[in-house]
Amino acid sequence: MTASEAIRIALTRSKTKQVELAKVLGIRPQPLNLKLKEGRWTWRDLAKTAEYTGGKLAILYPDGQQLLIDAPEEEQE
Repeated sequence: MTASEAIRIALTRSKTKQVELAKVLGIRPQPLNLKLKEGRWTWRDLAKTAEYTGGKLAILYPDGQQLLIDAPEEEQE
């Protein structure tokens, strides 16, 4: 499964609209559509999306170990 496919599923499961996710990521809806089409995601985008839709971003190992990746905190100005 691609990251874009996983994000579409996460949006559906959480009943979240793409426009809402765009706001969370700090982008407009059109660039989000482009990200979904081209699959150009940063780990920050993925972690924020996972957290916003009620999930977690993780690295899973065959032995069952997992490393959870937290969404980055907003940068202070």
